[in-house]
Amino acid sequence: MVKLGLKPLKRNKRKYSSYKGTVGKIADNLINRDFEADKPNKKWYTDVTEFNLRGEKYIYLQ
Repeated sequence: MVKLGLKPLKRNKRKYSSYKGTVGKIADNLINRDFEADKPNKKWYTDVTEFNLRGEKYIYLQ
């Protein structure tokens, strides 16, 4: 590369950070860790997480 007068491209060495601050709304804690119910089907729980990967939106249900 030196003989041909070529120089390598300099790349930006910025440290990766996925943190974007507080985004979205955090739901109210209505259950307060009381997972027991006196009847079946009285309380249902789920966890929904939404994230963006390379410009595409994914939703993770647990």
